[in-house]
Amino acid sequence: MRLQRAVIAVAGMMVCCHAPAAGAGSPETDGQIEVGIVVPGNDGGNGAPSGSGGAYPALGGGRATPDDGWDCRFYRPVDNDNGAIIRGEEVFDLVRDSNYARYCSYHGVLREAMIFTYNPNNPGQPTRPADPERLSRVAIDIAKLPGPDLTSAPPKGGITPVNLPVWFWADTPAPNVATARADANNVATATATPTGTVAIDPGDGSATVSCPGGGVPWARGRADTTPGACLHTYLKPGSYTVTTTMTWSVRYEATIIGLHLTGVLPDETTRSTRTISITELETRLRPN
Repeated sequence: MRLQRAVIAVAGMMVCCHAPAAGAGSPETDGQIEVGIVVPGNDGGNGAPSGSGGAYPALGGGRATPDDGWDCRFYRPVDNDNGAIIRGEEVFDLVRDSNYARYCSYHGVLREAMIFTYNPNNPGQPTRPADPERLSRVAIDIAKLPGPDLTSAPPKGGITPVNLPVWFWADTPAPNVATARADANNVATATATPTGTVAIDPGDGSATVSCPGGGVPWARGRADTTPGACLHTYLKPGSYTVTTTMTWSVRYEATIIGLHLTGVLPDETTRSTRTISITELETRLRPN
């Protein structure tokens, strides 16, 4: 199982949340990806509205409904004897050293309700929640999923005659795990797992060959009818480009502003190509 990590450094105003820092004590990261600047009045490249009052309510006031599925709104808190967070009038401009209640929903489901004192220069301010799916896709990009390693018999570079079944097989790699971090409060880990089926386009215009489990390796004495064997017969001599495709299912686990979120991303595919030369053998008869 391959493990990879990366840090997404959000420049500009960095604030931290009430949630404990995720990843404390974790090993050193092996790279950084800078994805923009988050400052008041600037959308930071992340889909929040810009203009007077701030890119994101926690960073200067206003309402934010980013493209990433989060909707965070700010209200004047109402005192309550039992300690419950009750929202009063919605506010669109935050005043320094004033108390506010923040309600954040993700795809229409309330995920956070908190009260804080607004002062962008002090720690303890609510941080911008990252989109877990977007962050997970960054992790998959970091992972650089490998293409399938195709083997054939007769072997590559050997003599492969027409009308002789060619065996193909590819080893199925282990699940690939990668982590992307927007900041200490927004971390996503994506796990890509091969689905187990490899598709081979033999390159001669015939149909794609589906190989469950990547096919069966050739062995001396092993019959062409072996269950799971992946074979193709070329009928004409020539050089053909064989394209092999592997499909990966992707799941993610994310900690976003202290919330644990899980989900599934669309399948990923990786491909590899190689050439195979098919030869027409000549038969010569010798008189006795």
